[in-house]
Amino acid sequence: MRGNTQRSIFLVTLGLTMQALAQSPPPAMSLDIEQVALFKNGLGFFTGQITCPAGQTQLRVALPATPAHGTLWISYPAQVDVASVVAQDVESTQTQDAITIPELLQANVGRSARIAMGEREITGIITYFAQDRQPDQDELYPPRSPIGPARGYDYRAPQQPAALVTIQTDSGLVGIDPRAVTGATFTGSPAEHKVPRPVRQTQLDVRLNRAADGRKLAVTFLAKGVTWAPSYLVDITEEGKARISAKALVINDACELKDVAAQLVTGFPHLQFADVLSPVGLRETLAQFLQSLNQPDMPRGRAAAVVTQNVMYGGAGMAGPEYGAAEVGAVAEDLFLYPA
Repeated sequence: MRGNTQRSIFLVTLGLTMQALAQSPPPAMSLDIEQVALFKNGLGFFTGQITCPAGQTQLRVALPATPAHGTLWISYPAQVDVASVVAQDVESTQTQDAITIPELLQANVGRSARIAMGEREITGIITYFAQDRQPDQDELYPPRSPIGPARGYDYRAPQQPAALVTIQTDSGLVGIDPRAVTGATFTGSPAEHKVPRPVRQTQLDVRLNRAADGRKLAVTFLAKGVTWAPSYLVDITEEGKARISAKALVINDACELKDVAAQLVTGFPHLQFADVLSPVGLRETLAQFLQSLNQPDMPRGRAAAVVTQNVMYGGAGMAGPEYGAAEVGAVAEDLFLYPA
């Protein structure tokens, strides 16, 4: 693990005791999902628990999915004295198989190779493989255009893709574009086929004023990526009788679910910010989050119509987010739960 990025969200402050912690942060604990309620519109309500380790006042919890805005809650008994909860974006490194020549070059930095670029051939030691350049913080909020009405925050995320490999040859250092390499021959020991890849993960850094050995913290949140689809079979082969069979297909793209109690929910809940990612997930900038709060409420049936885009400059300006229950005239459905 290479460490934390600079982005963090401070969630809770309850009598924070300032202490100098010399020890390294504890390893992240996985949130044990115990129950999930599945809605038909791709939302799921997850419930999990974590156990406070003995003798420790700091624990890190890895979030399995990005919560919807305003739905992440941490509950704990009175015996647990929570000082603070901070969401941090942690980056670690994992390896995967190389599937392209540039990835093969990246996996073998520091090794001698014979590089073919068409009819040209370069022999030397691969000394450097450049990574994509991430945008600077100053570039996340460019000045707004003076033309047209104000549209709130404007977000652009310039990213410069890397295209540089350096090779130390007998005549000097040579820089090449890895995308132009047509072949590579490695001498000596077999070539490495595993390439490192950075992996981002959102973790909750929980600080306690005193250790709570064995006490449990409950974490609940709403997240996208899981749903269920029913199907029915009516058997009328027997005269005067009808036998109805039903089954449900569970589709899960959110996180790993193992030995989890599931509830299949019919009907759609009315949630104002169901389509807005929580800042706790650290997947958006401030500008993107504020823009998502001002997006008009889109009916679920049109949420996937991404090919239709209209540019409109309204004279009334930007309306703020609305709070409350369903709008007048909207259908309020009852929710029915089927344990699975």
